[in-house]
Amino acid sequence: MDYSNELHTTVQWIAKHFPFLETSFFDGKNASGKIVTNPTYGFGTLIQAGVNGGKPTFQLGVSANSTGITLSFIGIRNRIDLSELCHGIGNASITKYCIKFTTFKALNQNVLQHVIKTILNYTDTKKNDPLEYH
Repeated sequence: MDYSNELHTTVQWIAKHFPFLETSFFDGKNASGKIVTNPTYGFGTLIQAGVNGGKPTFQLGVSANSTGITLSFIGIRNRIDLSELCHGIGNASITKYCIKFTTFKALNQNVLQHVIKTILNYTDTKKNDPLEYH
């Protein structure tokens, strides 16, 4: 199934509600041009010491695959209980660092906005500029 409309809806919603986040796009290819993952829209900036050579990556990634849309939160695995944070989000499956769904309309957007705000605050790497996302 083609989830391009759901991907577009999700990316537009995030851009509307979090317009201050830096945006990026990763085509899914490694340095030698081999496809290693699905194309991903990135939001925010995160630098993790010792990960990816200290190069910046995004805080939130949005991608489509053959089963739906995935929101990936970078830097939270085993640090935040995403399933607890997502309580009441609607028809989605939750892993340690991802929210997966097939239709954006099935999500409680207030819960999703709270989840994203919480994770952005948690993963902010600007030491002298604490973020308060409203």
